[in-house]
Amino acid sequence: GVLSYSYDGFFTGQTYSLKCTVQTSSGAEVSVVTEYAQAEQLIGGIETLYKDSADKMMAYANQAYKTAGVSANDYMQQATSFSAALISSYNGDVNAAADATNQAMIDMADNSAKLGTPLESIQMAYQSFSRGQYQLLDNLKLGYGGTKAEMERLLADAEKITGVHYDINELGDVYDAIHVIQGEMGITGTTAEEAASTISGSIGMMKASWQDLLGNLALGNDIYPQMEALAASVIAVIRNVVPAVWNIITGIPRMIIEHWPEILAAVQTTVNNLITYVQSNWPMWVQTVFATIQQIGLAIINGLPG
Repeated sequence: GVLSYSYDGFFTGQTYSLKCTVQTSSGAEVSVVTEYAQAEQLIGGIETLYKDSADKMMAYANQAYKTAGVSANDYMQQATSFSAALISSYNGDVNAAADATNQAMIDMADNSAKLGTPLESIQMAYQSFSRGQYQLLDNLKLGYGGTKAEMERLLADAEKITGVHYDINELGDVYDAIHVIQGEMGITGTTAEEAASTISGSIGMMKASWQDLLGNLALGNDIYPQMEALAASVIAVIRNVVPAVWNIITGIPRMIIEHWPEILAAVQTTVNNLITYVQSNWPMWVQTVFATIQQIGLAIINGLPG
């Protein structure tokens, strides 16, 4: 994207305004002011819901750029959408609920990264589970349909794996059972792995870490951790992109050598077709050229008196 800084304010005593925006490839702008406004509101929601464990949730949110592939703001926004129900399922134990929330956020990201489902669809499914609705269970692509009976089957399958009983009426149990099934399918940990080893994953991590930097810049927090995270993300992108580019560069000569006969034949065919086209259309082109020259000459002659 395009990074731009612009001073668009004025000084009145010690009052000033500074605007910093990032324009993404889609043309959307992410600004310090936007991230700041969201962060203020979301942090307030985290503190209200998680009370003494709010700091733990903030620590989870600050690592979300690599664990869940989203910015801290996006993490908090999604987490608070089902936090009340999750805390209730843990009988008000906000510490346990914080850990469960973080695991659910990572599970969502892992599912999206592994199975290719849009993250928004998975988030909607998790939100619907918090309301006791299971029509979107098939969004997770775990082999279960969108019904309560299918969710009960998922819980029973998870119980066979762990020996732990999962209650469909307890949201924490539902999320735990999904985590077990995803672990059995090899989905767990996909987001962190892709962030470190794939081009798309590392670019997503870099984007999220940049948004975190913007938010903390406006909040007046120490931005060194976010700068470190951004630097690590950029390094990951470079580390993943360079080998891909090098493979292309080194592959071109080998491709030419291996496919030289086909390439030569294609070039010869193209040249022959071009020659044939020129020969068949040459008279028309000559006539067109001479007619154009004649028209230009007449225009000049007619225009000379003027």
